Amino acid sequence: MQGPVQYGPRVLALSSLLNIDYRLPFGKIAQLMNDLYDYRFNESSACRANEDLYESLQPIEDTLRAHLQTQAVLHTDETGLRTNGKTHWLHVVSTALCTYLFVHPNRGKAALDSAQSALSEFANWLVHDCWGSYFTLAKARHSLCGAHLVRELQALLEQGSQWATLMQTYLLDLYKQTRQGPLEASQHQQWLTRYQTICQQGFLEEPPPEAGRRGRPKQSKGRNLLDRLVAHQKGVLAFGFEQGVPFTNNQAERDLRPAKVKQKVSNCFRTEAGAAHYARIAGFVSTMRKNKQDVLAQLTNVLSDSFTWKPS
Repeated sequence: MQGPVQYGPRVLALSSLLNIDYRLPFGKIAQLMNDLYDYRFNESSACRANEDLYESLQPIEDTLRAHLQTQAVLHTDETGLRTNGKTHWLHVVSTALCTYLFVHPNRGKAALDSAQSALSEFANWLVHDCWGSYFTLAKARHSLCGAHLVRELQALLEQGSQWATLMQTYLLDLYKQTRQGPLEASQHQQWLTRYQTICQQGFLEEPPPEAGRRGRPKQSKGRNLLDRLVAHQKGVLAFGFEQGVPFTNNQAERDLRPAKVKQKVSNCFRTEAGAAHYARIAGFVSTMRKNKQDVLAQLTNVLSDSFTWKPS
């Protein structure tokens, strides 16, 4: 006679870990459980494990989001996520020790101002790739990813742009100069003058387009980049002038990469709830790994109401 089966928190935590972090489909998880332990583990049980963990992680995520808002420097980025037949956006806010992820139908201002965002009241340094919506966060101090700028300049210098060659060399020189810490205040004006001189040469090489008969004149890629470098001068140079501000936004990009691998495996999320489950659990797993915690043990603790770790 067979009775109902009740799984303990460790089995449910393992199921979620396999699905979220190791990207196994629910069917494969059920098959693996049968192969390893010789008992049936239904796909519905695997799905329910994610649901239970998602609900249990809510207060922990709230604490993590509040902690991030107090940090001196945050990294942020976003990537498209196919969900329920439509494009949604997975947003990340992170540091070297914490990862917060959330899914929103919008990429820009609506997402950043939403209740899910950790950035609407953030007032310190925010490192990003110059996506325009981030500049609507008026309280934040904006730092632009140097790696993105170097790549854009590389494309221009391969086409013979002299000012782009000078600017790329300048940014890399400043990066090497400040690996051990920002410039002394006495050096700021020297580097600032060199930066502005290169921009002036850029304006000579990249004149504004002439207005046509109709519509707004289209600018060259070089002129667009040059205008950004001038408009966001403080953000471009923050890594060299400010303590603790990094040269790149690699932290956020690394924290989003697992989601891209997940999407390659499963192609999409069938429901918005499934995408939300993924974001919250994946953010928690990433945070635990960054802090060298036993991920399976901590997931088990969350499900058994014995989780005590706090961000520091």
